[in-house]
Amino acid sequence: MAAQAITDASSTETLCSSTDTASPEINFYTAFLAGMLFAFLLRERKEIMADDVLKGRWRQLKGEVKSRWAKLTDDDLMSVEGNFDKLVGRIQERYGYAKDEAKREVDDFLMRHPATP
Repeated sequence: MAAQAITDASSTETLCSSTDTASPEINFYTAFLAGMLFAFLLRERKEIMADDVLKGRWRQLKGEVKSRWAKLTDDDLMSVEGNFDKLVGRIQERYGYAKDEAKREVDDFLMRHPATP
């Protein structure tokens, strides 16, 4: 029984040491997936932060939003209520923009109007 445990332990060490040296393809693939995950999380964080900034400063920014996107009606602005996605959707509807283009415009607008501490 003890001899069997020693044999099992040594074969486990052999298995572990053989997987320590992964092929370059696996390392590249792992790095690629990690980079994709990081980019996704960064984009999600950016959108959450943009939504928070917009909600927190909606009263201040509403007039500037109206000036920037004059086709938005007062009803549009009331329904948006500082929600990033709703604003993007209204801009898409009124201006015929693709979603990515409308998001980019709102992001650019928020970058030019940073929150003051």
